[in-house]
Amino acid sequence: MCLSQAPGSGRARLPLRLLLVCGQVIFQGCFMLSASSCAARKPAMEDGHAAVTQTQANVMRFRVWECRDEEGIGGEVFRMLIPAEWKAERKIAWRLDVPMAPAAISFRVCSPDGSEAFEGFPSQPLFWTDNPSLLQMFPVGQRYFGAEVHRPLGIEDALQKIVLARFRKEASNVRVVARQALPEVVKALGLEAQSPGGGVRFSATAGKIRVEYELGGKAYTEDLFGVRESLRIPVAGAFGSFTNENWTLSYLAGARAPRGKLDAQTKVFAAMASSIRINKEWFNRYVQLVELLIQGQMQRIRMAGEFSRLLAQTSAEISDERMRLYESRQQAYDRISESFSDYMLNVDRYRAPDGSIVALPSGYAQAWINGLGECILSDRADYNPNVGSNQNWQPLEKK
Repeated sequence: MCLSQAPGSGRARLPLRLLLVCGQVIFQGCFMLSASSCAARKPAMEDGHAAVTQTQANVMRFRVWECRDEEGIGGEVFRMLIPAEWKAERKIAWRLDVPMAPAAISFRVCSPDGSEAFEGFPSQPLFWTDNPSLLQMFPVGQRYFGAEVHRPLGIEDALQKIVLARFRKEASNVRVVARQALPEVVKALGLEAQSPGGGVRFSATAGKIRVEYELGGKAYTEDLFGVRESLRIPVAGAFGSFTNENWTLSYLAGARAPRGKLDAQTKVFAAMASSIRINKEWFNRYVQLVELLIQGQMQRIRMAGEFSRLLAQTSAEISDERMRLYESRQQAYDRISESFSDYMLNVDRYRAPDGSIVALPSGYAQAWINGLGECILSDRADYNPNVGSNQNWQPLEKK
């Protein structure tokens, strides 16, 4: 495979931690702010629970939504808080020819009318080489070991020319109105430049663009975020030395609202992004599956029943190393959410009765949580959600 072509070895074996960082152990974009065209497409949406009826003004309820993997490993992938009346959907496509990122996970959370939305996009594995013979065999647009052959772009250009072009095909009068580098995101994720040895170089950049466009006769503004990760591998051949580059667009997300209203909604988007929690059992099995695929078993994966056989080799037992990976990944998600200072100014952080931290939209006087993890906000300090409710709501302590 393309990640095993370091000179002097038949197959380079990078440290597991680097493989997981470069290969996107879990879906990317879950905590970055995103929004999508819910009104333009009509897939089946999951019905949201009815919000608690309240006579008081400015009461907002968040419910817990689970992203579940029904096609592959099974079970819950992650969970997050979403406004109670919003709807959510998810899609998980298994790309077994991309061993380092076999699960392409995307999700959308939409307001009732579809005008506002929060979306995470699947990572985009890409490949480039300066070897003309290899490019002749695998020209631009084709797949090389599961990765699309594409000339490298900077993160902001890639957001415009790849992400925007692929996920907003139906938009018209598209205009990029702002571009911004996000070095704090790279630091929060622990993706600083690394040198695994053998001439292999790893680097990462992050950025965002703000775009305006029209869709379905309506005008929207959307922020698109992402990280560009690059692994450059020198390859010595009979006709000279070349460099192969495996580059990936990851942590892809955006936030959309009607034109002129996006900034006012950032507190809701930020609260959803900050609430995401990965399921450790799913994460554990996924890491093991990635290891099996990287070890070269992908050649047989297309045979009937091979996915089930490989999955059966994974264990529910979580090793110390995988537990550390899980904890570091969740901590990275928490840090990166906090790194969006402009967004976090619109979020208040609370301490739940179990000691966990919950981020919710600012501007409310009181907040409560129940045993299901659902939250209620009110602008009145004398409001009590337990009145007329069969659930036990506990107050949240503002940090």
